[in-house]
Amino acid sequence: METREKVLEELNQSLPSYVSEKIKYASDTSFSNDQKMLTKLKEMKRIAEDTYFQVEFLGTDYAKIRNWIFIQQAKFMVDVEDDYPQVISPVFFYSWNYDSLRVPELRTYFTWRSKIRKGEYPKIFSGYLLIYFAELINLIGADSVLDAYSKLKKILEVYWNDIEEVYFRQILVIALKDFMVNYAIPVSYNDILPRLLSTTDWETYQARIKIVQGDYRGLLTYLDKQASYKVKKSKFYESTYGYFIEEAIPTVFEHLSRYFAEHNADFKALVLGKMHTISDYPLFRQLPYVEQRENYENKIDFSPIEQYTFQKKICNKKMFMESPNLRVVMGIILKMVEIRIREKTNYKRKLTLTLKDLGKISIQRKVLLPLVEDDAFIETIVKAVDLFLDEKMKQLKEEALIKRRQSVVIDKDSFQNIRESTVRIQEKILTEEEKTDTSIQLEPSSSPSTLESASSLIPEQDSELEMGMDILVDHLTSFEKKILNNIINGASRNELETIVKEEAQLLEVVLEDINLKALDYIGDNLIEDLGDQVNIYEDYWKELQIVLHSGKEKN
Repeated sequence: METREKVLEELNQSLPSYVSEKIKYASDTSFSNDQKMLTKLKEMKRIAEDTYFQVEFLGTDYAKIRNWIFIQQAKFMVDVEDDYPQVISPVFFYSWNYDSLRVPELRTYFTWRSKIRKGEYPKIFSGYLLIYFAELINLIGADSVLDAYSKLKKILEVYWNDIEEVYFRQILVIALKDFMVNYAIPVSYNDILPRLLSTTDWETYQARIKIVQGDYRGLLTYLDKQASYKVKKSKFYESTYGYFIEEAIPTVFEHLSRYFAEHNADFKALVLGKMHTISDYPLFRQLPYVEQRENYENKIDFSPIEQYTFQKKICNKKMFMESPNLRVVMGIILKMVEIRIREKTNYKRKLTLTLKDLGKISIQRKVLLPLVEDDAFIETIVKAVDLFLDEKMKQLKEEALIKRRQSVVIDKDSFQNIRESTVRIQEKILTEEEKTDTSIQLEPSSSPSTLESASSLIPEQDSELEMGMDILVDHLTSFEKKILNNIINGASRNELETIVKEEAQLLEVVLEDINLKALDYIGDNLIEDLGDQVNIYEDYWKELQIVLHSGKEKN
């Protein structure tokens, strides 16, 4: 059986030889009488018809055949210029080939292409950008690889804000990145991705790089987004010591890594994620591309979390993938970190942790499950937080001491008086000690591994008045109270969604509104959304049930 390459080579030799011809069409030529352009377009379309007629019986790879046809058509039209006088024809479908376009759309495209080649960038429907990208990734209409790259980048920079379709943006960004990888463009991902990705996507990309590199600083935004427990929505996070949560993460992860290693497990791989290899990764998978290099071999590290290896036209991709248990386990870790810091800072409201409330760990993770369910897992987090807080308080005291020293100005004239006063105070203290003959006893320090240890930190003070659960319930609508009663009674997420649909509302919006009111009146979130299940936090469940029930009796 003949190989695909052999079939394509024979087809290429058997088809008519098309020669590019530079054609200029005046804008005063009417569309109906512009026979020269119509003839050119018909000849271009016939390339596809002739090819499909010959390959119909071969049973070969039609996707590859379509790509090959596009390349032949693009070469045939590479120098065509047009000046179509009609209104721009819209493109409302996802397309990258000429055959899917009608004649007015084709003339619109070639007119637009003629203008951008002259440095003009008129408004255009986003679908036309796909065709232009498809030409350039195959180096058609470009003098070199770097020339094609600069043209691709320019189009994205100019038209980025005009591309309303998220799908189009994804195709174009991936195509530019694949182009850089495929042709080994010597440009750092830091120079290109921040301008192409959304702020959120870029932050996620950077966070994953940090994880791969073992740098766990500044990860809270990323982890909070992935975790089942949203620590950044907690009232405590906005308090004086709320920033301790993020600063404690590196110490906590370091201790958990050792805990996992003691049990022959990898904390980073099991909880956060690791690099995975995708064999035979298709570059330009959403646009037509025909490899023009033979037996190309190379290794390209696009970034620390994207690595590509080429061997004989086959591309393998190695990339970072999040652990399937990141959501649940990170929810446990973040909530336990907050609980411990609340305790050590004497925060007015306490939290409790119930592992089952945060979701289920995949039963396939037989190594991970016993490690997380063991009491030693929570104890490790507690010890790590205590160690962090001890070091943090030393740091804060040292900084405060330095500031006091810098603010003290010694008056030489009064130095002697200060010294004499100090001596008198010291003598008085000694006299008092002699009278009482009582030694000062220090309280024994509590074990840092227990949740009941006394706080060595300054108690957290909240300037806001704590209003209570009854005030919160008074400010809820009757519909919000109905939702809370259903949650208390164990309603599933599907049942809750059915209830809110009857009121033409979205469940997520209703839950968020209730939590916002809870933050105002009890200083914390009330509802925990776990995806399949929606719960009331255990700390407030009983109190809320009593207040809601008493409200019913009053009514």
